[in-house]
Amino acid sequence: MGDIVGVVVARIANPRQLGAEADAFENAMSVKAMQKLNPPCKWLDEAGEVGADYTPHKQLYLKRVAQKSNGQLSTVSDGKVFIGDDIHIKTKKNEFGVAQYNQAKYHDSKLSDTAPWTPNQRSELIDLFKNDSQLEYVEFEIRTSDDFLQQSPYKNGMKVRIYRDDIYKSFKQGEAQVTQKVVL
Repeated sequence: MGDIVGVVVARIANPRQLGAEADAFENAMSVKAMQKLNPPCKWLDEAGEVGADYTPHKQLYLKRVAQKSNGQLSTVSDGKVFIGDDIHIKTKKNEFGVAQYNQAKYHDSKLSDTAPWTPNQRSELIDLFKNDSQLEYVEFEIRTSDDFLQQSPYKNGMKVRIYRDDIYKSFKQGEAQVTQKVVL
């Protein structure tokens, strides 16, 4: 127990070291996410999901523009932008092969399971699902420059949906990396 207290005290005494550790962990997980490795791409183990169908993105700017709750789609005029660490996007098609919408898997890295979400992550995604059990999805507009998205078929201004079951978080547990679906 004394060792744990010593580590916590050392981290509190040196917040720069904690920030550097968090940045290193986030970068390491993002490299793996861009390669579609599990972890952090735990969703690849889910039935019917194929990694080749998804295009990975790092540090994607997303602005909330709509949400669907209780079967009603509502536009959002005051949505804020947040930066998604790792976003994997797939175009969902109907039975005739016609594109219907773009679905995103959202992954974020934190140093611990209890590390807080950023204010915009909370207000634009996490708290929406947490506070509305009927919320089906949140729709975002990509607000990242096309120069940054050169190799992606998804461009600035396109819309993507994030569903309740499409949010994942990776964190450190000792030396292990744990990725889990965020339950909201």
